[in-house]
Amino acid sequence: MKSHDNLNHLKNTNRAIRLHLIRNRQIEIRQRIKSGTARTSLSGFFLGLISLAIVISMALVSLWVAAILKDLPDIGLLEKVAGPDGQLYQPALFYDRTGQILISGNGGGDSVSVYSDPLRAGGDSVPALFLEYMKYLVGRVGVEQTTGSSIYHGRDWTMTIPDRLVSDFLIPNEPLSNIRTFRLRLLAAQAKARYGEDQLINWYLNSLKYRGNVRGVGAASVYYFNKMLEQINPGEMLILSVVSLTPAVNPIDTPDAFDVSLQKTISHLTNLGVIDETIVKQAGIARESIKAQSDDPDNRVPAFLASAKEQLIKNAGNNYPDPGSLRVITSLDATLQSRLECAIYEIFNDPLQQENCAGVLSGLTTIPLPEITSSDNLVINFVVLDPANGQVLAMFGDYTTAGGEQSSLNPHSAASLVTPFIYLTGLLQGMTPATMVWDTPTGLEKSVLENYPDDYIFPGPMSLRTALSGDHLAPATKLLAGNGMDNVIDLMSSFGLQLYASEGIPYTSGIADSLSIAQAYGIFANMGIRAGSSSQSQEGGPTPSLILRALDDNDSIVLDNLEHQEQTLVSPALAFLENDMLISTGEGIQKLRGSTKTSLNREGTDYWRVAYTPDYVIVVYLGYSEPAGKTDLSGLGIDTALVRVVEKTLLSDSSIDNRVIPEGITRQEFCVPSGMLPGEACPQTNMEYFLAGTEPTEIDSLYREYLIDTETGRLATVFTNPAKTTRKIFFNPPPEEFAWAQAAGYSLPPEDYEVFQSNDASNSTKIIEPINFASVKGLVTVNGHIEPSGFSLYRLDLGTGLAPTQWLQVGTSMTDLPQGNRLATLDTTKYANGLYTIRIQVLRQGNLADNSYVVIRIDNPTDKP
Repeated sequence: MKSHDNLNHLKNTNRAIRLHLIRNRQIEIRQRIKSGTARTSLSGFFLGLISLAIVISMALVSLWVAAILKDLPDIGLLEKVAGPDGQLYQPALFYDRTGQILISGNGGGDSVSVYSDPLRAGGDSVPALFLEYMKYLVGRVGVEQTTGSSIYHGRDWTMTIPDRLVSDFLIPNEPLSNIRTFRLRLLAAQAKARYGEDQLINWYLNSLKYRGNVRGVGAASVYYFNKMLEQINPGEMLILSVVSLTPAVNPIDTPDAFDVSLQKTISHLTNLGVIDETIVKQAGIARESIKAQSDDPDNRVPAFLASAKEQLIKNAGNNYPDPGSLRVITSLDATLQSRLECAIYEIFNDPLQQENCAGVLSGLTTIPLPEITSSDNLVINFVVLDPANGQVLAMFGDYTTAGGEQSSLNPHSAASLVTPFIYLTGLLQGMTPATMVWDTPTGLEKSVLENYPDDYIFPGPMSLRTALSGDHLAPATKLLAGNGMDNVIDLMSSFGLQLYASEGIPYTSGIADSLSIAQAYGIFANMGIRAGSSSQSQEGGPTPSLILRALDDNDSIVLDNLEHQEQTLVSPALAFLENDMLISTGEGIQKLRGSTKTSLNREGTDYWRVAYTPDYVIVVYLGYSEPAGKTDLSGLGIDTALVRVVEKTLLSDSSIDNRVIPEGITRQEFCVPSGMLPGEACPQTNMEYFLAGTEPTEIDSLYREYLIDTETGRLATVFTNPAKTTRKIFFNPPPEEFAWAQAAGYSLPPEDYEVFQSNDASNSTKIIEPINFASVKGLVTVNGHIEPSGFSLYRLDLGTGLAPTQWLQVGTSMTDLPQGNRLATLDTTKYANGLYTIRIQVLRQGNLADNSYVVIRIDNPTDKP
């Protein structure tokens, strides 16, 4: 049995071992399975990430490629623009606002460039020499790029010629980015493959901008040196290279600035060893040979056309590679322009120009035109603007009989044309057209007083309306000093009136041109709204537009200015007040429609007339280069005649007196000149417009009625015998103007009072305390004596000063006689410190009254700040 048991135990042991081994094997297998599963999951995760990255990369590449290829321009546009028959060499044609009348002067100015073949004309040396110069000049000589051309960014001269052409004419307005770089390279490669490098170099050399319509080195060579391209020397080529960097800085228009750039260029290239002394001498000779063609009448275009071209170049480039070959519809009113021009030619007796005016003035026979017997040294220009949309309807550059019309509106001294903006700052701070201002020398600096002749008589106090409409400058000067010159300049800038100088305003300086002045006054005419072209909008707001539309040769719209934008600067109510203060009161031949402002500087050399309605603004400038012995510019009548031409052309004969008064305007009577409510002493009243809430609330105090002692001529008091007094009105200026008023002969009140106790024979009422001129404070007891005979009641009154005109009852009336001497108590803390008169008034039977007075000085302590 025992052996059997051992055998069974052995069997059981082996079985246990096998079971243990099986279990370990199972655990090991499960662990391997888990480990394999984990490795498989991790591998799958990474494979998923890689797949996702590939998908994202492919999507990004697709987006990148799509961005590069999106709206990719046709490479053939290069030839259409810069090729031999390209748009660069076709002039833009400018028409009036109807699109039917070609504006006179389209063919004037610099001759239009003609395509040439620089490579063939000058051989390899010409483009090679030019490009060699440009290699060292672009972006390295500190010349400011003002042309808007993207050929010279001053960043990357490593661009090839195809790159530059593509940049300028196919993608000129795309922002710098890696995508733009890829698009540029792709297009440039296409251009080189289609046209070849030599052809592209020719186009590039022909596309360079120079002065006006001069384009390309070949045309520039003829224009500046009267030589074919193959005839110029390295020094002359250097001149052309420098001009091409910044065409606006050239030897004709800006000779001083160009000379500075040229000298910097010569110094730079000499230091680099690119040029030697021989080339420097050639450049010097070439510079001297260039004549100032800007003074040649044959090269001028009318000021309107010149300004329109400038505006086109500035704006059309945003949508079009070059303004050449465009059909431009301008804002010009051809009828108005020709009428105004012909009126000037007739007034100035210019027979050469009058040949083109047959019948133009026939519809204006009711307008008398003045005759100028001698127009030597007399210059005129004008601008007519539609204030509702900012469109320029007419423009005439500085004109003289000797030199004709210039291509620009030269700035001149605006002088007192700035005063409406000075007074506008006052209106913004609560002043009104009735507010009193002082045209006196008080407070004016010596340099300001030098503007007045020694015998000048200052008129004194006046309303703001009178100061503005009458061109009184002393009040404007004082207000300018009070509000700060910079604040007023900023206000004018928001109106588009940029002064080139501000010293001396409003007397002499303050230089501006007619267009800026027209825009500024146009905001008043448009009830405080600044209107202008959206494409012309600047940081300060929309600006006047001379172009309505520009269309290419397919009649597609390249530039559209028909829609205008608006910016509100002041409320309609404020604009109304300004316009109303400038309403014409019958100046010139007859009353002008709307509002008007004139200005004549101290020297008599610059005279302006601004006239405006909601329909138009006209600015006329007249000037003498030497006024000695000449007729006063304001008396010539030229400005009034031109305003009447505009009225006759743009308006019917209906009256504009029925103006719409905006909300927030009230009308009220006021005292002249104080601007306060009329009182008994007010010498004159008038009606005036006010912003609601700014109407006068106090009674006029500039003129006051005083009680005078007839024996002494002094101011009477309550103690003066009434039988010896009279009432008289005196001028009552503020302390700072008292000396001027005295010197000017105004009737001023006496300074001294006649002070004495009146005789009281009955002695029925008497104040015992306080005594006359006692200094009191706090609670004051009034002691006295009242005779009981016929007593009804008594009261305590208080009046201001020694001769009160009004009395304030203190407390209630007392119907019982006082017990003892105590009559009343006065709380002086309720009143401001100063001189007062106490009155005890006793009423007695039979409607009789007797009074007793005493003068006190209230002197309560005040808290010091």
